[in-house]
Amino acid sequence: MDVIRQHLRTRGFASVSIDRILRIDDQIVSVDVFVKDRNLLIKYWNPAEVANLGTKDVARQRAYAQYKQDWEQFAQRYKQTGGEVYTVTASEPQTIVAALDSCTKLGPDDSATSRLVLYAKN
Repeated sequence: MDVIRQHLRTRGFASVSIDRILRIDDQIVSVDVFVKDRNLLIKYWNPAEVANLGTKDVARQRAYAQYKQDWEQFAQRYKQTGGEVYTVTASEPQTIVAALDSCTKLGPDDSATSRLVLYAKN
C-alpha cells in the first residue's frame, strides 16, 4: 500500500485515496487505491498472503471469501459507472512499481499525447 501511494505521489498524482483494506494477522492481503483524476481504481493483491490463507483458520478464510465476493460486486458497479480497474498482483516493491509503470492510464495526459502535429516541408 505504501509503495503504491509513494510511487503515485512521485509521479504527480495528488488525488489518491485508499479504501477497502483487507488485513489478516497484520498483513495486507488486498487494498483499493483510487486515482480520482484518472477515474482509475488500482486493485492490489498480495499473492504471498493470498497463498498463505490456506494455512489460516476457517474464520479468516471465510473473511477472505466474503471480501473477494464483495470486491467482485464492487468492481462490476465501478466499471458500469465508467471507471477502470487495474490489478496489481505482486509482493516485491520493484515488481509493484514495474506493474504501475506499465499501466497506460497512469501515463502522460492522453490529451497531450493525442494532438495532431503538422510539419511544414520546403
